[in-house]
Formats: sequence, C-alpha cells, structure tokens
Amino acid sequence: MKCVLDKMTDRFTPYLNAGLERNTDYVPVYGATLDRATKFAELFEDAAAMNARAPVVITAVDPERFKAATVGNYKSSFRIATVEKMGCFVLALCAQVGHAQFIWLADPADPEFWKTIDQAKTTGELGLAFLSPDEAWLLICTEL
Repeated sequence: MKCVLDKMTDRFTPYLNAGLERNTDYVPVYGATLDRATKFAELFEDAAAMNARAPVVITAVDPERFKAATVGNYKSSFRIATVEKMGCFVLALCAQVGHAQFIWLADPADPEFWKTIDQAKTTGELGLAFLSPDEAWLLICTEL
C-alpha cells in the first residue's frame, strides 16, 4: 500500500473535539467520521486529483503532537485487522503515520463500513484527513 501525506496551507476548523485544553496527563480520544474526496478538493491539491467518490476518514488531531510524530520522511501504512475477544468481533482500522499510530474501531456488522471499504477498493484510494483548528493534513492510501 502506498500512502502520501499532504499538508493544507489554508485555515480549516474541524468539528471533532475542537477546543479541548491540553495538559500532560490528558490524551484526547478522537472519533472519526466518513466523507468523500470531493469535500477536500478545495483544501488539498492531492484530494482534487483523487476520484471524487473515494472515501475519506476524518479525525481531529493535536497539531503539535501530530507534527512532532510525523515530521521527516517516514513511510505511512494503513491496514484493517479483526480483533476477537470472548466471541465478540471488532474491526480495527490502523494508520501508521511516521511515529504516530491511529486506530479506529468499527462494528463488522455495520453495512456502511463495508460500503466504505468497497468504495475504497473500487476507486483504489482511501483518504485519511487529520484536522486541527489551524492546520490540516491529508494522507492518501493507494494500491488497496
């Protein structure tokens, strides 16, 4: 799988857990939402070049922590794993971006999740948008 990180230059305000105060004892847990590449075409040149129907997983990030963990020329990867405990199954969407790892959990019985995966396979692209109040980054995974 090939992933490329693109940084947005314009201001963008995410709506997920925005405005949380930081301290050293607190690590926010951000959820994720889904959208299509067309939503990000004006923000990122790379998104404009993506298939308009390609899905994008969106999450909020702390910009300083994100930049510190992803600075440099590190490889990125994305994978989906199945986690089973006591007869219960959960899907884990895992993105490694530099030294940062993002994991989102999904219900394997959710048809919307499978529609998203099918759309990513059909388009050959999956976007991961990392948003903060002042900056945003887009990771595009291909060769799914």
